[in-house]
Amino acid sequence: MANRVCRFEPRRGSRCLTSQRIQQFVQNHLQRFWIFSERTPHAFPVNRQFANQPRAFNIGLSYVVGGLVPLSPYFFVTDGLTGLKISAAITLCCLFIFGYFKSKLTGVHPLAGAARVMVIGALAAGCAFAVARLIQL
Repeated sequence: MANRVCRFEPRRGSRCLTSQRIQQFVQNHLQRFWIFSERTPHAFPVNRQFANQPRAFNIGLSYVVGGLVPLSPYFFVTDGLTGLKISAAITLCCLFIFGYFKSKLTGVHPLAGAARVMVIGALAAGCAFAVARLIQL
């Protein structure tokens, strides 16, 4: 395939080189995957009857804990507006921490990624609050 690209674009050697590099990259990663899958049979279990139960439990527990974090201030404060302010602050802090670690894993600048996640979360919460206010009217 790399030769065909070179034949149609003889003056652009960089594209030929790029095409060859992409082809080598794909071949190397496919070989690594097959070696990994042959050496670790436990990574691809044959009996999948109960394989999803731990995943479902983890997802359910995450939803419960994630839902209790923003609701927790309302248990300790009598005023609803104060609870909303504290809940918003806690949620923004959690979003910033999540965005920071997600960015470190994905290779994005950690503070920029954390700020991006926090801003998107704040915008989503603001839109949800505005829709709830519109429905309430």
